Amino acid sequence: MAGRLAGAYVIYPWYRAVPPAGAALAGYPQRLLMSNPATSGWHDIGMEWKEHIAWLAPISLTACAYVFWRYGRASVRR
Repeated sequence: MAGRLAGAYVIYPWYRAVPPAGAALAGYPQRLLMSNPATSGWHDIGMEWKEHIAWLAPISLTACAYVFWRYGRASVRR
C-alpha cells in the first residue's frame, strides 16, 4: 500500500511536472521522453498504458470474484 501511495503522490506528480520555458528537460522525465520521437514510445508503454491497466485490474478482479462466488461450488463438484 505504501508503494502505491508513494507512486501516486510522489513519483507521478514529479513525472508529470511541466517545465518552465527554456528549462533543461533532464529534470522533467515525461517531457524528455516525449521530446524525441525515438523515445516517445517509452512514455506510452510506461505510463499511459499502465494507467489503463490500473483501471482494468480492479474491474476484472471484481468480475472474477463474482463468478467464483456465484459458481464456485458447482465448479468444484465438476
